[in-house]
Amino acid sequence: MPNDERTIYLKNLNPLQTLGCFFNNLGNSYVEVGDAEAAMMAFARAVEVTPTLGEARTNLGNLFLRSGRLGEAIEEYNAALQINPKDAKTRNNLGNALGEAGRDSEAVTEYLYALELDPDYVDAYRNLAIAYTRQGKYPEALSQLKRVAAGAPKNAEIQSQMGDVYTRMGDIQTAVARFNTALKLEPNLAEAYFGLAVCYNRLGRTEDEIAAYSKALSLDPQMAAAWANLGNVYFTRQRYEAAAEHYRRAAALRPDDASIHYNLGSACLRQEDFGSAAKAYARAVELQPELGDGHYGLAYACYRLGQLESAWAHLTKARDLGVAVPPEQIDAIQRALKK
Repeated sequence: MPNDERTIYLKNLNPLQTLGCFFNNLGNSYVEVGDAEAAMMAFARAVEVTPTLGEARTNLGNLFLRSGRLGEAIEEYNAALQINPKDAKTRNNLGNALGEAGRDSEAVTEYLYALELDPDYVDAYRNLAIAYTRQGKYPEALSQLKRVAAGAPKNAEIQSQMGDVYTRMGDIQTAVARFNTALKLEPNLAEAYFGLAVCYNRLGRTEDEIAAYSKALSLDPQMAAAWANLGNVYFTRQRYEAAAEHYRRAAALRPDDASIHYNLGSACLRQEDFGSAAKAYARAVELQPELGDGHYGLAYACYRLGQLESAWAHLTKARDLGVAVPPEQIDAIQRALKK
């Protein structure tokens, strides 16, 4: 680390600086053993006693980012960069936090700055491509990925990421080729199997799609999107029990995703499990109050459960949100309410 006015390293440390370094190192030790809570406390203490210790601020920002505390992560990264503005890794991590916060233009700026500081920074190229992809700038994303792939032709993750961009562009055959190249380089790359499954869906190769999603999940059981998408496959095949089970696994991993709860409600409804359907639909509209189809599904489930007041309330809400409610459904609930 350079010995200049921005760092306390390679200097004679005063007692507070020494203590700050101790807490920073302690935090790193906790990270290594997987104790994020203790690590966060140690890094926070390091920042408290030595506010100019940029490394501790970056480390604290990393933990905030992992726990979804994006505002605090951004604050710590910015503070670290005030101390050492030429830290490429912190620039990259700030870009990640900004991207997760939906601030892609700012994220792009940070990634470009990181690459100015370190032109060989592979993760920054990949993250820049992700930001461009989110913005729909697919040629720009491919340009970054091809640039880094030229210097790292055996990097399976880059090949897989290119496959994802080609998929979004609608060039499915090229996408399949990229994913297969990735798997030749790294046979256990779950994201490449997931990408292949998406391509097989576009090509109507359902059995291959199921096999690819299943392989992805065997390698990475925490892949919520694979559980949800495989649930969609089973739902389309009218295998509602299997669909519901996969949606439940997805919901456990992404409890705040309204679409997963809505799909779970629909799968339960098809099985005439109205209690489970009502619970899932209720969670969906709690997360996304303007989800008209969710209110309609909840109305029907409540009607079948004899919860007529709730059924009418959600049916009315669904109509207000533009759902075309069948007149016979309206009449059925109104008649039941009058009895």
